Amino acid sequence: MITKTQIAEAVKEVMASRDIKLSTAECSLCVSTVFQAVKNGLVSDGEVRIDRMGTFKRKDVPDRRCRNPRTGEAIIVPAHKTIVFKTAKMLQETVNGKQ
Repeated sequence: MITKTQIAEAVKEVMASRDIKLSTAECSLCVSTVFQAVKNGLVSDGEVRIDRMGTFKRKDVPDRRCRNPRTGEAIIVPAHKTIVFKTAKMLQETVNGKQ
């Protein structure tokens, strides 16, 4: 698992290799800003596409009838929104070792 802090450290290393000196706090702010932009895009547009990575989409899930496994009582799970991620072909190939 990789954390947001580790991503910020990776950004710091890449920037340092290009002679751009940023603090860990500045890199962390950059990463947080990107994540916030993804959240805002999902809320406002319902879709965020990142080249060579994939597409986040907001999906509406209708209400449905289920059973409480403990009591067996029929319940209705209310409609809600969820997020799905479809990987880009390039990412899928990289993960599968084809590139």
